[in-house]
Amino acid sequence: MVDADSCVIMINEAGNNLVSQGDFIDHSIGKPEPHLSDSATGRQLQKLISHGGSVEIPVGRKSYYVVVIPIAHDQSSGERGTKERLGAMLLFRSLAQIGHDLSRVSNQPTEDAFSQILGTAPVLVRARDLIARFAPINATILIQGETGTGKELAARACHDLSPRKNKSFLALNCAAIPENLAESELFGHEPGAFSGAGANGKPGLVELADGGTLFLDEIGELSPYIQAKLLRFLEDGSFLRVGGKAARRVDVRLIAATHRNLEKRVAEGRFRQDLYYRLNVLSLELPALRDRREDIPMLAETFTQRASRQIGRTPVDVPRTVMRHLQIADWPGNVRQLQNAIFRAVSMLKDSENHLSISAFPDNRASAKSDESLSEAPAEKVLESQILKAPDFKSAQALFERFLLRAHFKDHPSSRKLAKRLDISHTVAARKLKRAALKP
Repeated sequence: MVDADSCVIMINEAGNNLVSQGDFIDHSIGKPEPHLSDSATGRQLQKLISHGGSVEIPVGRKSYYVVVIPIAHDQSSGERGTKERLGAMLLFRSLAQIGHDLSRVSNQPTEDAFSQILGTAPVLVRARDLIARFAPINATILIQGETGTGKELAARACHDLSPRKNKSFLALNCAAIPENLAESELFGHEPGAFSGAGANGKPGLVELADGGTLFLDEIGELSPYIQAKLLRFLEDGSFLRVGGKAARRVDVRLIAATHRNLEKRVAEGRFRQDLYYRLNVLSLELPALRDRREDIPMLAETFTQRASRQIGRTPVDVPRTVMRHLQIADWPGNVRQLQNAIFRAVSMLKDSENHLSISAFPDNRASAKSDESLSEAPAEKVLESQILKAPDFKSAQALFERFLLRAHFKDHPSSRKLAKRLDISHTVAARKLKRAALKP
């Protein structure tokens, strides 16, 4: 708090941890002080005390955004009222805290990311195991996989399971931003660094993510110049803002993702080899949906129920013929495409309709087998094909077990009823239902 003469009259406990009260109490904010860089910084703050506003200033080795809120007292004088200026409140906010708040606003999942990685296929189980093992390790992760396989979800899961989980998680799609803006978005810029730059400068994502995680999607699209600057940042955590002269340092864990073959791009000279090695400390490959078709029924049911809740209608059923269609169809966009297709199909249903039909998925009919073929392809044939492709006996056994549970679950929708039908104990039935992600 400052008074009408811009003298500091109070510093709260958090502020006292930032600076020493003895250096500021009873001193004018407009004069150069030990913790402010120069008198120009103080004058900037003094100008804002009368009318309010915000400015970025350095305090010690870190930058803070200072929001100035003027405090005045109303005085009635005839028909017109006047205001007596009493002082102002100055709120210092670190860039890391701003990044954390930004992360909380932009990322509001209803459940943790790890639990949203759905499926029991062996290839996905292995990927989930790697996520759990990589999460607590403070090293860069390179996630590779086709578009729509859930690379950002995997990155969020790594963050949620890491010691940084209470810090910010910020993401940038490198393919969606023009090359001339990528450097500024990542590393920020100083005031007047280029045409159109703001008067107060701007922090980049690496500063806002300080203490947390920065996720760079489609990193293979970065230009050679940005690749070089990112490499330097990965070496020691230091960087320069655009137009800046003083190096800044932050503590950020980087997770990168791409659907490109980076090894091939390195061989072609389109991606720096040294950066590739820096990124590929921990490597995670996410499977395409065609390599885990046995998970499609679980995904389809989950997405159907989720879409019904979002639209605000009664739950929708997925008939077996439709489910077989979804399992055989091509999904080049993988899980994301399947989710979007189901949401569209549920949205197009009339209020009187309560089940999906094959005609609701016109975009996938040409690449899938015809309706006649589907009617001739019983679920047992699909199961046989999946079992024959299983990597080992245990995986094949798990596929058969899940098929058996699903086949009887609709007519025996409880662990006790299912246990009686299959002549197994209630405990075993409950455990197997949980493993198969089937809920009574």
